[in-house]
Amino acid sequence: MSIPSVLKRIKALNGLSEEDCKAILDNTSLQKVPAGKILFNEGEEGRALYIIRRGKVRIFKPATDGKEEVEIAVLNDKQFFGEMALIANQKRNATAVTIEDSEMYVLTPKAFNVLIEKNPDMASRISEEFMRRLNENIRNDLS
Repeated sequence: MSIPSVLKRIKALNGLSEEDCKAILDNTSLQKVPAGKILFNEGEEGRALYIIRRGKVRIFKPATDGKEEVEIAVLNDKQFFGEMALIANQKRNATAVTIEDSEMYVLTPKAFNVLIEKNPDMASRISEEFMRRLNENIRNDLS
């Protein structure tokens, strides 16, 4: 399955034109990632948005200072993550690790910006998902 096919199947990215897909392709790579690989840690700079082509990724807040580890989500095929650090231009607010052997498209900040600039409606959908995840994270922090 090509990245245009995968991108078009993601709800927040629905409506991409072939031209948009080709523009994104120039700044995207497909990576094969083994199970147990940490993709990023809480506190790191956000350098990419990830789209899962195949596999599973666990997003969590590690245990610190007597606080227990908090699972935020388990994501699989055709889901994306990592957008929050790119949108808010902040450090990662959680850690991401593969649960099983996975393949994922990695979008650079440049490719992500192409998405947003070329399709304002898509920017709105990504922002809605960002706000939903932010609210969920706040609820997790308060519990």
